[in-house]
Amino acid sequence: MAKKWENDKKLLTIKMSWREYVAVTDTFGFCSCCGTQDFQEDGYYVAVVNDWYCKTCYDAYIAGAKRYSVDLIKERENYNKMVESLKDIGTWNND
Repeated sequence: MAKKWENDKKLLTIKMSWREYVAVTDTFGFCSCCGTQDFQEDGYYVAVVNDWYCKTCYDAYIAGAKRYSVDLIKERENYNKMVESLKDIGTWNND
């Protein structure tokens, strides 16, 4: 089940499976950074860049990421769109 994932940068992030990402984006589900495709591992959708990362690349991205106020509106739009798509396929965990 996909769920909101907290990080110290306060970037809107969703932890989700490869299958969920493929189902809602109609893509092949490759990590946007390194290009790996791991069917067994969850990944992280980062709304501000509208990309999905494997754990290794997500950790590296978050370590160097900065949050800019100019990005807040688009970040929220991307996040809400992804949440709605996950609700549509029944895998959003809104706890």
